[in-house]
Amino acid sequence: WRWRVLRPFALLGPDCLRVFASAAAWIGQPVLARGTVRRLQHLAQPEKSFVRWAICAVLRWSPSPETREAKVFHIHGEADQTFPVVLTRPDVIVPGGTHALSLFSPSAVNDFLAIVVGRVASHRTSDYNSEAQ
Repeated sequence: WRWRVLRPFALLGPDCLRVFASAAAWIGQPVLARGTVRRLQHLAQPEKSFVRWAICAVLRWSPSPETREAKVFHIHGEADQTFPVVLTRPDVIVPGGTHALSLFSPSAVNDFLAIVVGRVASHRTSDYNSEAQ
């Protein structure tokens, strides 16, 4: 729900999001938690343009009708602070894993992919065998 509440801000775009974050940090300083103000100030920094773009992309994202039926295999880092694991329902949780799993936990990601590919391959083989009979 936290991300859904922010959806209207995606309409601003990354550049306006920077201005909004800066203004919100300055205006909200007396009433907002110190951590919130710090995150807003961080988001307003010019070098955080990719983060602002990514936030807008996530908030605007909507799956196409074709992909709604696709099976999704979800791996998640236990220490992910961007998308906390308690707010998700992953197939596998990587102990100590952060948001950038492929960068900092490549072995866990590779093991997960091998399991998923094996599972999908065996499922397709069984589908093929049942169709052939």
